[in-house]
Amino acid sequence: MRPAEDPAEQPSVEAASPAEEDEPVEADPDAIPDIPEDWSDEQRFGAFRAWLEAGGPRYEVWAKDCIFVSASPPVLRLEFPEGFRANHVSATNRDPRLLAGVQGFFPGCASVSVLRRAEDSERLTHRETLAHEAAEAQRVLEERIAQDTDITTLVAYFDAAIRSVHRDYRAPTPPVLSPEEID
Repeated sequence: MRPAEDPAEQPSVEAASPAEEDEPVEADPDAIPDIPEDWSDEQRFGAFRAWLEAGGPRYEVWAKDCIFVSASPPVLRLEFPEGFRANHVSATNRDPRLLAGVQGFFPGCASVSVLRRAEDSERLTHRETLAHEAAEAQRVLEERIAQDTDITTLVAYFDAAIRSVHRDYRAPTPPVLSPEEID
């Protein structure tokens, strides 16, 4: 027989049950987010592209190498650079996930029309846009280096060169260390 216990000393049900952990819940990559009705087609395409990219390697071509042309229900019109993986695109343009995204991001659209980008087109793919931005950042970096006497002195002293922009070149520059932090 157990001795009588003081109810005040007994753990509460809440304390006895395992605490819920605040673990991040991974979002379902197939879940289509709510899209504001007032978004432009270009904003919708940016969100659609990010959603496709979350779908993994199978959707990389669609996410990084297609160019938005127009959403003209019932068709979403996209372009790809000439000579691009036309076989892959034509084999996947009826993919259920792709079409669910088309319908979710572009109301009234139910299919995709794939065009070849004209040679004189100035539209860029997402991949080309990122490469262009990185090249511009590299140009700006080289210009800054050439104009900064301290950096040119160090480069000359060490017979070195700063040749590339960090992948996260858009990140803010960290603050300069104060003398107390250096010691």
